[in-house]
Amino acid sequence: MAEQSIQRRLVAILAADVEGYSRLMGADEAATVTALRGARKITDRLIGAHAGRIANTAGDSIIAVFDSAVEAVRTAAAIQAELAPLNAEFSEDRQIRFRIGVNLGDVILDGDDVLGDGVNIAARLEGLAEPGGICISRNIYDQVSDKLHYRYDYIGEQAVKNIAQPVRAYRILAAGSAQTEAPDPSSNAAKSKWARTAGLVVAAALILAGAGWYWQSSQTASPTAAKSGAERAALSILVLPFANGTGDPAQAYIADGLTASITSDLSRIRDAFVVAARTAFTYKGKPIDLQQIGMAQGVRFVLQGSVQRGGDKIRINAQLADTRSNAQLWAETFEGNSANLFALQDQVTARIGNSIGREMVVLAARENETRIANPKAANFILRAKAAFLKPQSLKNLQRIEGWYHQALERDPRNASAMADLALVLSVQAFNFRRKLTPDAREKKFAEGREYALKAKELDPGNPRIYSVLALYASTHNDFPAQRRATETYLRLDPKSPMAYNFEANTQIYLGNYQKAIAFLDQGSALDPKHPHVLLAVSYFRAYFLAGDNDATIEWAQRALELNPRFSESHVFLAMAYALKGDDAKAREAVANLAQANPKFKLTNFRKPQSSRPAAHNDAYSMKILPAGRKAGLPE
Repeated sequence: MAEQSIQRRLVAILAADVEGYSRLMGADEAATVTALRGARKITDRLIGAHAGRIANTAGDSIIAVFDSAVEAVRTAAAIQAELAPLNAEFSEDRQIRFRIGVNLGDVILDGDDVLGDGVNIAARLEGLAEPGGICISRNIYDQVSDKLHYRYDYIGEQAVKNIAQPVRAYRILAAGSAQTEAPDPSSNAAKSKWARTAGLVVAAALILAGAGWYWQSSQTASPTAAKSGAERAALSILVLPFANGTGDPAQAYIADGLTASITSDLSRIRDAFVVAARTAFTYKGKPIDLQQIGMAQGVRFVLQGSVQRGGDKIRINAQLADTRSNAQLWAETFEGNSANLFALQDQVTARIGNSIGREMVVLAARENETRIANPKAANFILRAKAAFLKPQSLKNLQRIEGWYHQALERDPRNASAMADLALVLSVQAFNFRRKLTPDAREKKFAEGREYALKAKELDPGNPRIYSVLALYASTHNDFPAQRRATETYLRLDPKSPMAYNFEANTQIYLGNYQKAIAFLDQGSALDPKHPHVLLAVSYFRAYFLAGDNDATIEWAQRALELNPRFSESHVFLAMAYALKGDDAKAREAVANLAQANPKFKLTNFRKPQSSRPAAHNDAYSMKILPAGRKAGLPE
């Protein structure tokens, strides 16, 4: 290598290759080469348009360099946006879907070639991207996150081949849509600052190809198809600009920021199509016909609302409507203090996201059941999701398990279905241990973990995977793994009540009972209209170990209201009443426990594990056992 030809430069490197290229070539070489040529015309044009330079190509792969990190990421997003509607015209096994990695690094320029670890890291990031997706390094994220308003999903430190240090990586969610950047509804600097803080980082809500069942089904609606009146997808929504009801035009930025933030929050609902905020803002100030919007944008649901302000109080109204019938399906009002505007906005978007996701699934599944003739994977998954929202029973969970198996028979690499099936299997083993033999229970746990790990290979950003891994670790004497999985679950899905419940249980094991209660309070606030029995169970466990018998009784009774078959509620009622000196009620709770769970033994209940912290094992011997014996629980 001639010394004078070597130059070092700091550049942004874009690495891309086609997912499943060898498979495509094996199936039809001529068609694949033709399709790749068409795709390469798009990639080469866009790289040049964004001031990039192609440094190397080999087969299906591309290495390009840019002087600007922003332009490198914009190029990646533009490539995925242009290819997405073209791919929608072909079956999944014939699609040219690029995975793209982008890194910022100091490289060696040898003529036209680019060498060095910076290039290698970009290539490894490309391998972490999903088909149709983009993965960027921390170096790139630091350069673009405040300039390009995409939705970024931190996937942690990744150990990559031939690179000594772990690489911090982010996925850009929904990068395969033509509408990825958020709108700027106000040119005023002060308003823009609030709007950005409030959450104008908006995703275009197209679940990346290969990550969710929706875009792998025949219900795919490309922008062109949607505008021509194609059938609206089952889980699809547009958030209309919230109306400014304050009476002051200068306050419009509050409503605009809330609109964009809710759009961003809804885009985290897996398997749902959410119209980008920039498109939704084209309806601002115009007469609204929900049915026309539904046909034009290919959406089934529309969310609309208003913001009112009086003194230091803000009221936010929101309604969900069906574009087919114009019927209002859900409505809620939120009130708060304008001095704490950011906290109110975050609370509103979280509650709307949790509630609307539930409403959309239930309604779509109800109609799905009446019209299935030749079920596809999407049909089975939708029915399973709706059934999982119902009160749990072993029979119901086994029926859901069957639907997911049928979905995977039709779509074997559906990561979303794998993750959900893993969760259903684990819940059976965890919640219904009395009704399963030890061998059957362990088989459920093992199968659930196996599906979770398969899903993790395809879609490591799916939070449900980590709930399964946490459950498995907690029942297999591996508290460190339980804690890691729980922390990842909460990081990936900070708007999920159950993620806070898992973290609360970790804190209970650590002996941090007040911290556990604080996590439970956060989780409960995210979806107060649909309380989950497991949150109530964690509450009474935390309060009991903290020494608050009255709160223990209150939450144990709430848990029984939510699920009368949950026998652990009777255990803690008996212990709390016994410690309060109410022997009659303690005996009543013991009798109820005998009916609910005749095989209960105190010595098998919440017993210590060697991997768990000393605080948990001490609590068992110093609090649970003495209180259980005082209550007369069978040993």
